[in-house]
Amino acid sequence: MKKMKGKTLLTVLAGAVTASIAVTGCSSSPKTSSSPAPTASAQTAATGKPASDMPDTSKPLVLKGYTIAGSVPPLWEEVQKEVNKILSQKINTTIEMTIIPTGDAKTKLPMVNASGEQYDFMFVANWLANYAPEVSKGAYEEITEEKLQKLMPRYSKAVDKANLEAMKVNGKLYSIPATTAAVNPTGIAIRKDLREKYGLGPIKSNADLEAYMQAVAKNEKGMIPYNLSKVEATTGLFDLFFTEYFGDFMLSAPGMVSIQSAYEDETGKVYSQLDQKYNEAFKKTAVKMKELYDKGYFPKNPFGNEIRSGESQIQGKSAVARLNLTDFAVNYVKAKGNNFELEYYPLESAKGRVLKPVAGQGVAIKAGNKNLDRVLMALDYIYEEPAIVEMLEYGLEGKSFVVNAEGKIDFPQGVNAANSPYSQGAVAFWFSDNAFKKPMASWPQQKIDVEKEYATRAVSPVLNSLSLNVDKIKTEIASVRGIEDLEGNSLRVGMVDNVDTMMDTYLKKLKSAGYEKIVTEVKAQAEAFLKK
Repeated sequence: MKKMKGKTLLTVLAGAVTASIAVTGCSSSPKTSSSPAPTASAQTAATGKPASDMPDTSKPLVLKGYTIAGSVPPLWEEVQKEVNKILSQKINTTIEMTIIPTGDAKTKLPMVNASGEQYDFMFVANWLANYAPEVSKGAYEEITEEKLQKLMPRYSKAVDKANLEAMKVNGKLYSIPATTAAVNPTGIAIRKDLREKYGLGPIKSNADLEAYMQAVAKNEKGMIPYNLSKVEATTGLFDLFFTEYFGDFMLSAPGMVSIQSAYEDETGKVYSQLDQKYNEAFKKTAVKMKELYDKGYFPKNPFGNEIRSGESQIQGKSAVARLNLTDFAVNYVKAKGNNFELEYYPLESAKGRVLKPVAGQGVAIKAGNKNLDRVLMALDYIYEEPAIVEMLEYGLEGKSFVVNAEGKIDFPQGVNAANSPYSQGAVAFWFSDNAFKKPMASWPQQKIDVEKEYATRAVSPVLNSLSLNVDKIKTEIASVRGIEDLEGNSLRVGMVDNVDTMMDTYLKKLKSAGYEKIVTEVKAQAEAFLKK
Protein backbone atom coordinates (compact mmCIF):
# COMPACT_ATOMS: atom_id res chain seq x y z
CA MET A 1 0.00 0.00 0.00
CA LYS A 2 1.24 3.46 -0.87
CA LYS A 3 2.34 5.33 2.23
CA MET A 4 0.34 8.41 3.08
CA LYS A 5 2.13 11.68 3.59
CA GLY A 6 1.97 13.56 6.86
CA LYS A 7 -0.07 12.20 9.71
CA THR A 8 -3.22 11.41 7.77
CA LEU A 9 -2.36 7.81 7.51
CA LEU A 10 -4.50 5.08 5.97
CA THR A 11 -6.16 4.73 2.59
CA VAL A 12 -9.33 2.77 3.15
CA LEU A 13 -12.74 1.65 2.01
CA ALA A 14 -15.63 3.47 3.66
CA GLY A 15 -17.84 0.41 4.07
CA ALA A 16 -21.08 2.26 4.68
CA VAL A 17 -22.64 5.66 4.12
CA THR A 18 -22.75 6.29 7.83
CA ALA A 19 -19.05 5.83 8.47
CA SER A 20 -18.61 9.55 9.06
CA ILE A 21 -21.92 10.55 10.59
CA ALA A 22 -21.51 12.65 13.68
CA VAL A 23 -23.10 11.76 16.98
CA THR A 24 -22.01 14.83 18.89
CA GLY A 25 -21.08 18.40 18.20
CA CYS A 26 -18.59 20.86 19.58
CA SER A 27 -20.33 24.19 19.98
CA SER A 28 -19.13 25.84 23.15
CA SER A 29 -21.99 28.31 23.41
CA PRO A 30 -25.40 26.74 23.03
CA LYS A 31 -28.01 28.83 21.29
CA THR A 32 -31.00 30.00 23.22
CA SER A 33 -34.52 28.88 22.48
CA SER A 34 -35.97 31.96 20.79
CA SER A 35 -38.80 30.07 19.10
CA PRO A 36 -40.55 27.83 21.64
CA ALA A 37 -42.13 24.61 20.56
CA PRO A 38 -45.91 24.71 20.06
CA THR A 39 -48.17 23.93 22.94
CA ALA A 40 -51.90 23.96 23.32
CA SER A 41 -51.89 23.34 27.06
CA ALA A 42 -51.72 27.02 28.05
CA GLN A 43 -54.78 27.99 26.03
CA THR A 44 -56.60 24.85 27.11
CA ALA A 45 -55.98 25.67 30.77
CA ALA A 46 -57.12 29.27 30.31
CA THR A 47 -60.27 28.68 28.28
CA GLY A 48 -61.16 25.07 28.85
CA LYS A 49 -60.96 24.56 25.08
CA PRO A 50 -58.02 23.35 23.01
CA ALA A 51 -56.32 25.75 20.60
CA SER A 52 -58.09 25.42 17.29
CA ASP A 53 -54.99 24.97 15.18
CA MET A 54 -52.96 22.77 17.54
CA PRO A 55 -53.44 19.26 19.00
CA ASP A 56 -55.32 19.00 22.25
CA THR A 57 -52.80 18.34 25.04
CA SER A 58 -55.26 18.52 27.92
CA LYS A 59 -54.98 14.77 28.53
CA PRO A 60 -51.66 13.26 29.64
CA LEU A 61 -50.05 10.91 27.15
CA VAL A 62 -47.23 8.38 27.46
CA LEU A 63 -45.26 7.83 24.24
CA LYS A 64 -43.45 4.53 23.80
CA GLY A 65 -40.14 4.66 22.00
CA TYR A 66 -37.29 2.38 20.94
CA THR A 67 -33.62 3.28 20.81
CA ILE A 68 -30.25 1.55 21.26
CA ALA A 69 -27.23 1.59 23.57
CA GLY A 70 -24.11 -0.48 24.07
CA SER A 71 -25.45 -1.04 27.56
CA VAL A 72 -28.04 0.83 29.60
CA PRO A 73 -26.21 3.39 31.77
CA PRO A 74 -26.96 3.22 35.52
CA LEU A 75 -28.28 6.78 35.50
CA TRP A 76 -30.71 6.26 32.61
CA GLU A 77 -33.94 5.99 34.60
CA GLU A 78 -33.19 9.21 36.45
CA VAL A 79 -32.36 10.96 33.17
CA GLN A 80 -35.63 9.81 31.61
CA LYS A 81 -37.49 11.00 34.71
CA GLU A 82 -35.98 14.49 34.47
CA VAL A 83 -36.64 14.70 30.74
CA ASN A 84 -40.25 13.75 31.41
CA LYS A 85 -40.64 16.56 33.91
CA ILE A 86 -39.98 19.06 31.14
CA LEU A 87 -42.13 17.28 28.56
CA SER A 88 -44.97 16.93 31.04
CA GLN A 89 -44.85 20.59 31.97
CA LYS A 90 -44.64 21.81 28.39
CA ILE A 91 -46.97 19.47 26.48
CA ASN A 92 -48.48 17.12 29.09
CA THR A 93 -46.53 14.22 27.56
CA THR A 94 -43.91 11.75 28.77
CA ILE A 95 -41.74 9.13 27.07
CA GLU A 96 -41.13 5.51 28.02
CA MET A 97 -38.08 4.13 26.22
CA THR A 98 -37.15 0.53 25.49
CA ILE A 99 -33.39 0.27 24.92
CA ILE A 100 -32.05 -2.47 22.66
CA PRO A 101 -28.37 -3.55 22.88
CA THR A 102 -26.50 -2.20 19.87
CA GLY A 103 -25.25 -5.66 18.94
CA ASP A 104 -28.82 -6.96 18.62
CA ALA A 105 -30.37 -3.90 17.01
CA LYS A 106 -30.08 -5.01 13.38
CA THR A 107 -32.29 -8.01 14.07
CA LYS A 108 -34.46 -6.92 16.99
CA LEU A 109 -35.67 -3.55 15.71
CA PRO A 110 -37.08 -5.00 12.47
CA MET A 111 -38.63 -7.77 14.59
CA VAL A 112 -40.49 -5.13 16.60
CA ASN A 113 -42.02 -3.85 13.36
CA ALA A 114 -42.83 -7.36 12.15
CA SER A 115 -44.54 -8.24 15.42
CA GLY A 116 -47.21 -5.59 15.02
CA GLU A 117 -46.38 -4.14 18.43
CA GLN A 118 -47.90 -0.75 19.05
CA TYR A 119 -45.20 1.82 19.74
CA ASP A 120 -44.83 5.49 18.86
CA PHE A 121 -41.31 6.16 17.62
CA MET A 122 -38.06 4.34 16.89
CA PHE A 123 -34.41 5.23 16.32
CA VAL A 124 -33.52 4.44 12.70
CA ALA A 125 -30.20 4.48 10.87
CA ASN A 126 -28.91 3.42 7.48
CA TRP A 127 -26.15 1.42 9.15
CA LEU A 128 -28.75 -0.55 11.12
CA ALA A 129 -30.64 -1.31 7.88
CA ASN A 130 -33.89 -0.57 9.74
CA TYR A 131 -34.90 2.46 7.70
CA ALA A 132 -35.32 2.13 3.90
CA PRO A 133 -35.92 -1.66 4.01
CA GLU A 134 -38.60 -1.14 6.67
CA VAL A 135 -40.17 1.75 4.77
CA SER A 136 -40.71 -0.64 1.87
CA LYS A 137 -42.72 -2.85 4.24
CA GLY A 138 -44.94 0.04 5.29
CA ALA A 139 -43.50 0.24 8.81
CA TYR A 140 -43.30 4.02 9.18
CA GLU A 141 -45.55 7.04 8.76
CA GLU A 142 -44.79 9.58 6.05
CA ILE A 143 -43.70 12.92 7.49
CA THR A 144 -44.70 15.98 5.49
CA GLU A 145 -42.95 19.34 5.46
CA GLU A 146 -46.18 20.97 6.60
CA LYS A 147 -46.32 18.75 9.68
CA LEU A 148 -42.72 19.54 10.57
CA GLN A 149 -43.23 23.28 10.20
CA LYS A 150 -46.36 23.28 12.32
CA LEU A 151 -45.42 20.80 15.06
CA MET A 152 -41.61 20.94 15.03
CA PRO A 153 -40.96 24.63 14.27
CA ARG A 154 -37.60 24.84 16.03
CA TYR A 155 -36.36 21.73 14.28
CA SER A 156 -37.66 22.97 10.92
CA LYS A 157 -35.62 26.16 11.25
CA ALA A 158 -32.46 24.38 12.43
CA VAL A 159 -32.31 21.23 10.29
CA ASP A 160 -29.81 20.99 7.46
CA LYS A 161 -32.01 20.62 4.38
CA ALA A 162 -29.48 18.17 2.89
CA ASN A 163 -30.32 15.83 5.78
CA LEU A 164 -34.00 15.86 4.84
CA GLU A 165 -33.18 15.03 1.24
CA ALA A 166 -30.76 12.28 2.23
CA MET A 167 -33.41 10.44 4.25
CA LYS A 168 -36.13 10.51 1.60
CA VAL A 169 -37.22 7.19 0.13
CA ASN A 170 -38.72 7.38 -3.34
CA GLY A 171 -39.11 11.11 -2.88
CA LYS A 172 -40.93 10.92 0.46
CA LEU A 173 -39.74 11.41 4.03
CA TYR A 174 -40.47 8.72 6.62
CA SER A 175 -38.27 9.94 9.45
CA ILE A 176 -37.11 13.03 11.26
CA PRO A 177 -33.40 13.08 10.38
CA ALA A 178 -30.66 14.33 12.68
CA THR A 179 -30.68 18.12 12.84
CA THR A 180 -27.04 18.48 11.92
CA ALA A 181 -24.14 16.24 10.98
CA ALA A 182 -20.53 17.21 11.70
CA VAL A 183 -17.39 15.75 10.17
CA ASN A 184 -16.76 12.58 12.15
CA PRO A 185 -14.50 10.20 10.21
CA THR A 186 -14.10 6.56 11.04
CA GLY A 187 -10.62 5.56 12.05
CA ILE A 188 -8.33 3.11 13.80
CA ALA A 189 -7.33 3.62 17.42
CA ILE A 190 -4.20 1.90 18.71
CA ARG A 191 -2.29 1.78 21.98
CA LYS A 192 0.48 4.39 21.82
CA ASP A 193 2.30 2.78 24.72
CA LEU A 194 2.46 -0.57 22.96
CA ARG A 195 3.57 0.96 19.68
CA GLU A 196 6.43 2.74 21.43
CA LYS A 197 7.23 -0.29 23.59
CA TYR A 198 8.09 -2.29 20.47
CA GLY A 199 9.94 0.52 18.73
CA LEU A 200 7.37 1.06 15.98
CA GLY A 201 6.66 4.33 14.21
CA PRO A 202 3.24 5.93 13.58
CA ILE A 203 0.77 3.94 11.50
CA LYS A 204 0.97 5.25 7.92
CA SER A 205 0.10 2.12 5.95
CA ASN A 206 -1.54 -1.28 6.20
CA ALA A 207 1.94 -2.76 6.50
CA ASP A 208 2.60 -0.61 9.57
CA LEU A 209 -0.64 -1.81 11.11
CA GLU A 210 0.30 -5.43 10.44
CA ALA A 211 3.68 -4.93 12.12
CA TYR A 212 1.96 -3.48 15.17
CA MET A 213 -0.50 -6.41 15.37
CA GLN A 214 2.36 -8.88 14.91
CA ALA A 215 4.23 -7.40 17.89
CA VAL A 216 1.11 -7.58 20.04
CA ALA A 217 0.31 -11.16 19.05
CA LYS A 218 3.85 -12.23 19.88
CA ASN A 219 4.31 -10.42 23.16
CA GLU A 220 1.01 -9.45 24.82
CA LYS A 221 -0.54 -12.49 26.45
CA GLY A 222 -4.29 -12.30 26.89
CA MET A 223 -4.67 -9.55 24.31
CA ILE A 224 -6.02 -10.04 20.78
CA PRO A 225 -4.53 -7.60 18.24
CA TYR A 226 -7.97 -6.74 16.84
CA ASN A 227 -10.72 -8.15 19.02
CA LEU A 228 -13.59 -7.31 16.68
CA SER A 229 -17.22 -8.12 17.48
CA LYS A 230 -20.00 -9.53 15.32
CA VAL A 231 -21.28 -5.99 14.68
CA GLU A 232 -17.93 -5.08 13.12
CA ALA A 233 -17.65 -8.17 10.91
CA THR A 234 -19.01 -6.39 7.84
CA THR A 235 -16.15 -3.90 7.89
CA GLY A 236 -13.42 -4.99 10.32
CA LEU A 237 -10.09 -4.44 8.59
CA PHE A 238 -11.43 -5.77 5.29
CA ASP A 239 -12.08 -2.35 3.82
CA LEU A 240 -8.57 -1.07 4.57
CA PHE A 241 -7.00 -3.78 2.42
CA PHE A 242 -9.78 -3.80 -0.19
CA THR A 243 -9.03 -0.16 -0.91
CA GLU A 244 -5.35 -0.92 -1.28
CA TYR A 245 -6.11 -3.64 -3.85
CA PHE A 246 -8.99 -1.90 -5.63
CA GLY A 247 -7.40 1.54 -5.71
CA ASP A 248 -10.25 3.53 -4.24
CA PHE A 249 -12.51 3.36 -1.26
CA MET A 250 -16.17 2.69 -1.65
CA LEU A 251 -19.59 3.97 -0.73
CA SER A 252 -22.18 1.27 -0.13
CA ALA A 253 -25.62 1.46 -1.64
CA PRO A 254 -28.09 2.09 1.22
CA GLY A 255 -28.74 -1.14 3.08
CA MET A 256 -26.31 -3.07 0.86
CA VAL A 257 -22.83 -4.48 1.43
CA SER A 258 -21.32 -5.69 -1.83
CA ILE A 259 -22.97 -3.17 -4.16
CA GLN A 260 -20.93 0.00 -4.06
CA SER A 261 -19.68 3.06 -5.91
CA ALA A 262 -16.07 4.20 -5.99
CA TYR A 263 -15.61 7.26 -3.80
CA GLU A 264 -13.45 9.24 -6.20
CA ASP A 265 -15.39 8.23 -9.34
CA GLU A 266 -17.45 11.24 -10.36
CA THR A 267 -19.44 9.19 -12.88
CA GLY A 268 -21.24 7.34 -10.08
CA LYS A 269 -20.54 3.90 -11.55
CA VAL A 270 -22.01 1.06 -9.48
CA TYR A 271 -19.71 -1.89 -8.77
CA SER A 272 -20.64 -5.37 -7.57
CA GLN A 273 -19.42 -8.94 -7.44
CA LEU A 274 -20.45 -9.13 -11.11
CA ASP A 275 -17.54 -6.81 -12.01
CA GLN A 276 -14.18 -8.52 -12.53
CA LYS A 277 -12.08 -5.76 -10.96
CA TYR A 278 -14.30 -5.64 -7.86
CA ASN A 279 -14.47 -9.42 -7.56
CA GLU A 280 -10.71 -9.85 -7.89
CA ALA A 281 -10.02 -7.19 -5.23
CA PHE A 282 -12.61 -8.79 -2.95
CA LYS A 283 -11.02 -12.23 -3.28
CA LYS A 284 -7.49 -10.88 -2.78
CA THR A 285 -8.66 -9.10 0.36
CA ALA A 286 -10.34 -12.28 1.62
CA VAL A 287 -7.01 -14.10 1.24
CA LYS A 288 -5.31 -11.40 3.32
CA MET A 289 -8.02 -11.61 5.99
CA LYS A 290 -7.53 -15.38 6.26
CA GLU A 291 -3.81 -14.79 6.68
CA LEU A 292 -4.44 -12.35 9.54
CA TYR A 293 -7.05 -14.63 11.08
CA ASP A 294 -4.74 -17.65 10.95
CA LYS A 295 -2.02 -15.63 12.67
CA GLY A 296 -4.37 -15.02 15.59
CA TYR A 297 -4.86 -11.32 14.96
CA PHE A 298 -8.66 -11.70 15.21
CA PRO A 299 -10.77 -13.63 17.76
CA LYS A 300 -11.47 -17.24 16.87
CA ASN A 301 -15.19 -16.57 16.55
CA PRO A 302 -16.01 -12.88 16.00
CA PHE A 303 -19.68 -13.78 15.41
CA GLY A 304 -19.97 -14.94 19.00
CA ASN A 305 -18.36 -11.80 20.38
CA GLU A 306 -20.86 -9.23 21.66
CA ILE A 307 -18.25 -6.75 22.89
CA ARG A 308 -17.13 -4.14 20.36
CA SER A 309 -13.44 -3.56 19.84
CA GLY A 310 -13.54 -0.11 21.43
CA GLU A 311 -14.79 -1.53 24.70
CA SER A 312 -12.35 -4.45 24.50
CA GLN A 313 -9.51 -1.99 24.01
CA ILE A 314 -10.41 -0.15 27.20
CA GLN A 315 -10.52 -3.48 29.01
CA GLY A 316 -7.00 -4.28 27.81
CA LYS A 317 -8.20 -7.09 25.54
CA SER A 318 -7.70 -5.47 22.12
CA ALA A 319 -4.75 -3.52 20.74
CA VAL A 320 -6.78 -2.09 17.83
CA ALA A 321 -10.26 -0.58 17.80
CA ARG A 322 -12.38 0.74 14.99
CA LEU A 323 -14.02 4.00 16.12
CA ASN A 324 -15.39 7.21 14.77
CA LEU A 325 -13.73 10.39 15.97
CA THR A 326 -16.30 11.11 18.66
CA ASP A 327 -16.05 7.62 20.12
CA PHE A 328 -12.28 7.91 20.07
CA ALA A 329 -12.49 11.06 22.19
CA VAL A 330 -14.67 9.24 24.73
CA ASN A 331 -12.38 6.21 24.80
CA TYR A 332 -9.28 8.38 25.04
CA VAL A 333 -10.49 9.60 28.42
CA LYS A 334 -11.31 6.09 29.58
CA ALA A 335 -7.87 4.88 28.49
CA LYS A 336 -6.21 7.67 30.44
CA GLY A 337 -8.09 6.45 33.49
CA ASN A 338 -6.56 3.01 32.90
CA ASN A 339 -3.06 4.51 32.58
CA PHE A 340 -2.50 4.18 28.85
CA GLU A 341 -2.88 6.46 25.86
CA LEU A 342 -4.62 5.94 22.53
CA GLU A 343 -3.65 7.23 19.11
CA TYR A 344 -6.12 7.84 16.31
CA TYR A 345 -5.64 7.38 12.59
CA PRO A 346 -8.52 8.62 10.40
CA LEU A 347 -9.37 6.49 7.40
CA GLU A 348 -9.17 8.58 4.26
CA SER A 349 -9.08 8.22 0.51
CA ALA A 350 -5.96 8.23 -1.63
CA LYS A 351 -6.61 11.92 -2.24
CA GLY A 352 -6.82 12.60 1.48
CA ARG A 353 -10.56 13.10 1.64
CA VAL A 354 -13.33 11.88 3.92
CA LEU A 355 -17.06 11.62 3.47
CA LYS A 356 -19.02 14.82 3.85
CA PRO A 357 -21.66 13.87 6.39
CA VAL A 358 -25.37 13.85 5.86
CA ALA A 359 -27.77 12.50 8.41
CA GLY A 360 -28.15 8.78 8.02
CA GLN A 361 -30.06 8.44 11.26
CA GLY A 362 -33.02 9.90 13.06
CA VAL A 363 -36.44 8.91 14.36
CA ALA A 364 -39.29 7.19 12.53
CA ILE A 365 -42.91 7.09 13.70
CA LYS A 366 -44.94 3.91 13.45
CA ALA A 367 -47.30 3.84 10.49
CA GLY A 368 -50.90 4.64 11.35
CA ASN A 369 -49.92 6.15 14.69
CA LYS A 370 -52.87 7.91 16.31
CA ASN A 371 -50.49 10.03 18.36
CA LEU A 372 -48.58 11.42 15.36
CA ASP A 373 -49.02 15.09 16.22
CA ARG A 374 -48.13 14.62 19.90
CA VAL A 375 -45.07 12.57 18.93
CA LEU A 376 -43.84 15.35 16.67
CA MET A 377 -44.41 17.94 19.38
CA ALA A 378 -42.39 15.85 21.84
CA LEU A 379 -39.62 15.31 19.32
CA ASP A 380 -39.26 19.06 18.80
CA TYR A 381 -38.25 19.21 22.45
CA ILE A 382 -36.02 16.12 22.27
CA TYR A 383 -34.18 17.50 19.23
CA GLU A 384 -34.10 21.20 20.11
CA GLU A 385 -34.66 21.89 23.83
CA PRO A 386 -31.19 22.67 25.27
CA ALA A 387 -31.85 21.18 28.72
CA ILE A 388 -33.21 17.94 27.27
CA VAL A 389 -30.44 17.62 24.69
CA GLU A 390 -27.85 18.13 27.42
CA MET A 391 -29.33 15.48 29.71
CA LEU A 392 -29.72 12.88 26.97
CA GLU A 393 -26.13 13.50 25.85
CA TYR A 394 -24.31 13.80 29.19
CA GLY A 395 -26.66 12.61 31.96
CA LEU A 396 -27.42 14.70 35.05
CA GLU A 397 -25.44 17.69 36.18
CA GLY A 398 -23.69 17.02 39.46
CA LYS A 399 -23.91 13.25 39.03
CA SER A 400 -22.32 12.45 35.68
CA PHE A 401 -21.11 15.88 34.57
CA VAL A 402 -20.49 19.51 35.50
CA VAL A 403 -19.93 22.56 33.31
CA ASN A 404 -16.53 24.06 34.10
CA ALA A 405 -15.46 27.71 34.00
CA GLU A 406 -14.58 27.38 30.31
CA GLY A 407 -18.07 26.20 29.46
CA LYS A 408 -16.89 22.64 28.82
CA ILE A 409 -18.33 19.38 30.10
CA ASP A 410 -16.24 17.87 32.89
CA PHE A 411 -16.65 15.19 35.56
CA PRO A 412 -17.89 15.98 39.08
CA GLN A 413 -15.45 15.41 41.92
CA GLY A 414 -14.88 11.70 42.47
CA VAL A 415 -16.28 10.75 39.05
CA ASN A 416 -14.19 9.72 36.06
CA ALA A 417 -14.64 8.00 32.71
CA ALA A 418 -14.34 4.58 34.30
CA ASN A 419 -17.00 5.02 37.00
CA SER A 420 -19.30 7.59 35.43
CA PRO A 421 -22.94 6.50 35.61
CA TYR A 422 -23.61 8.03 32.17
CA SER A 423 -20.93 8.43 29.52
CA GLN A 424 -21.29 10.90 26.67
CA GLY A 425 -23.83 9.74 24.08
CA ALA A 426 -24.43 6.54 26.04
CA VAL A 427 -27.97 6.17 24.69
CA ALA A 428 -28.80 6.79 21.02
CA PHE A 429 -30.34 10.22 20.93
CA TRP A 430 -27.50 11.17 18.58
CA PHE A 431 -29.91 12.89 16.20
CA SER A 432 -30.52 15.89 18.48
CA ASP A 433 -29.11 19.31 17.60
CA ASN A 434 -25.32 19.42 17.91
CA ALA A 435 -25.48 23.17 18.54
CA PHE A 436 -26.56 22.43 22.11
CA LYS A 437 -23.76 19.97 22.84
CA LYS A 438 -20.80 21.51 24.63
CA PRO A 439 -17.21 20.35 24.10
CA MET A 440 -15.76 17.93 26.61
CA ALA A 441 -12.96 19.23 28.82
CA SER A 442 -11.31 15.85 28.38
CA TRP A 443 -11.25 15.87 24.58
CA PRO A 444 -7.76 15.15 23.30
CA GLN A 445 -6.10 17.76 21.13
CA GLN A 446 -6.01 15.15 18.37
CA LYS A 447 -9.81 15.21 18.09
CA ILE A 448 -9.85 18.99 17.77
CA ASP A 449 -7.06 18.91 15.17
CA VAL A 450 -8.71 16.18 13.09
CA GLU A 451 -12.09 17.95 13.11
CA LYS A 452 -10.49 21.19 11.97
CA GLU A 453 -8.32 19.56 9.32
CA TYR A 454 -10.97 17.39 7.72
CA ALA A 455 -13.69 20.03 7.72
CA THR A 456 -11.97 21.46 4.64
CA ARG A 457 -11.40 18.07 3.02
CA ALA A 458 -14.83 16.50 3.35
CA VAL A 459 -16.55 15.89 0.02
CA SER A 460 -19.78 14.28 -1.06
CA PRO A 461 -19.61 11.44 -3.63
CA VAL A 462 -22.18 11.76 -6.40
CA LEU A 463 -24.36 8.94 -5.02
CA ASN A 464 -24.07 10.04 -1.39
CA SER A 465 -27.71 11.16 -1.22
CA LEU A 466 -29.21 8.27 -3.17
CA SER A 467 -32.18 6.68 -1.38
CA LEU A 468 -33.26 3.41 -2.90
CA ASN A 469 -36.83 2.33 -3.48
CA VAL A 470 -36.57 -1.38 -2.70
CA ASP A 471 -40.19 -2.36 -3.42
CA LYS A 472 -39.22 -4.42 -6.47
CA ILE A 473 -36.29 -6.20 -4.79
CA LYS A 474 -37.17 -6.52 -1.10
CA THR A 475 -37.54 -10.32 -1.31
CA GLU A 476 -34.14 -10.65 -2.97
CA ILE A 477 -32.55 -8.24 -0.48
CA ALA A 478 -33.77 -10.34 2.45
CA SER A 479 -32.27 -13.46 0.89
CA VAL A 480 -28.98 -11.79 0.01
CA ARG A 481 -28.63 -10.27 3.47
CA GLY A 482 -28.60 -13.73 5.02
CA ILE A 483 -25.83 -14.80 2.64
CA GLU A 484 -23.81 -11.67 3.36
CA ASP A 485 -24.16 -12.25 7.09
CA LEU A 486 -22.87 -15.83 6.85
CA GLU A 487 -20.68 -16.54 3.84
CA GLY A 488 -19.86 -12.90 3.05
CA ASN A 489 -18.81 -11.92 6.54
CA SER A 490 -16.93 -15.19 7.04
CA LEU A 491 -14.78 -14.14 4.09
CA ARG A 492 -14.46 -10.60 5.45
CA VAL A 493 -12.97 -11.80 8.75
CA GLY A 494 -10.97 -14.71 7.28
CA MET A 495 -12.89 -17.35 9.20
CA VAL A 496 -12.88 -19.92 6.37
CA ASP A 497 -11.03 -23.16 5.64
CA ASN A 498 -10.44 -22.33 2.00
CA VAL A 499 -11.01 -18.95 0.34
CA ASP A 500 -11.55 -20.34 -3.16
CA THR A 501 -14.15 -22.84 -1.98
CA MET A 502 -16.02 -20.26 0.11
CA MET A 503 -15.91 -17.69 -2.70
CA ASP A 504 -17.50 -20.21 -5.06
CA THR A 505 -20.21 -21.00 -2.53
CA TYR A 506 -20.76 -17.32 -1.77
CA LEU A 507 -21.14 -16.28 -5.41
CA LYS A 508 -23.39 -19.22 -6.30
CA LYS A 509 -25.69 -18.46 -3.38
CA LEU A 510 -25.81 -14.78 -4.29
CA LYS A 511 -26.81 -15.64 -7.84
CA SER A 512 -29.53 -18.04 -6.73
CA ALA A 513 -30.87 -15.47 -4.25
CA GLY A 514 -31.46 -12.87 -6.97
CA TYR A 515 -28.32 -10.78 -6.51
CA GLU A 516 -28.20 -9.91 -10.22
CA LYS A 517 -31.73 -8.50 -10.04
CA ILE A 518 -30.71 -6.27 -7.13
CA VAL A 519 -27.64 -5.01 -8.97
CA THR A 520 -29.70 -4.22 -12.07
CA GLU A 521 -32.27 -2.30 -10.03
CA VAL A 522 -29.64 -0.35 -8.07
CA LYS A 523 -27.88 0.61 -11.30
CA ALA A 524 -31.16 1.75 -12.86
CA GLN A 525 -32.04 3.92 -9.87
CA ALA A 526 -28.50 5.32 -9.72
CA GLU A 527 -28.68 6.27 -13.40
CA ALA A 528 -32.06 7.93 -12.90
CA PHE A 529 -30.73 9.78 -9.83
CA LEU A 530 -27.73 11.09 -11.77
CA LYS A 531 -29.95 12.45 -14.55
CA LYS A 532 -31.90 14.65 -12.15
